[in-house]
Amino acid sequence: MHGLWLGRLRRAHTFLSIFFTPLVVMFLLSGLWQSVIPEDEREKPGMFRMLAEDFSKVHTDGYFPRAGEADPSTAVFKVLVVALCVALVISIVLGLILAWNSSRNKWWALLALGLGILVPAMILWLA
Repeated sequence: MHGLWLGRLRRAHTFLSIFFTPLVVMFLLSGLWQSVIPEDEREKPGMFRMLAEDFSKVHTDGYFPRAGEADPSTAVFKVLVVALCVALVISIVLGLILAWNSSRNKWWALLALGLGILVPAMILWLA
């Protein structure tokens, strides 16, 4: 029974992860564009800049700009983002459960989780 339960968790984790990966990557890349790329670099002309700006609009305003259209309603996109957030939390919890159950040395799993909390917190505190 234990193996069946873990198999179902693994399938759910895999499905949620694969389904939402494109949207997560889009948010990661547009957030990177906004956070790391200097503003004067973002002004340079080109196809990449135009796409990055459009996807940044999705990230900040919840819609993909289309020529000649007013800003569309974002209600459906907000539902998608909430679904993404819920699915990501569920997938993370499932991943932690799977990692815990497949880890021979629980100490390393706890250390990795603790460092994953502590290191970013320290960097934010010191920044």
